[in-house]
Amino acid sequence: MTISVRVKPNAKHQQSVVLQEDVYIVTTRAAAIEGKANVAVQKLLANHFNIPKTNVRLIRGTTARIKTFEIVL
Repeated sequence: MTISVRVKPNAKHQQSVVLQEDVYIVTTRAAAIEGKANVAVQKLLANHFNIPKTNVRLIRGTTARIKTFEIVL
């Protein structure tokens, strides 16, 4: 399954995953430097879906705020 994710890096609040209108909104405290936010989003999505981190793969949007992830359940 592929999902669209809007990432909000450098957030002041706790890390969270929220579904709004077919797009997951993920806030993370990690900075958008050297892929740190991408790794944090990968971990949050794995926790949200209760799957291993290796089953979450970034397909598109490495440097964009709206990313496409592949989830293998």
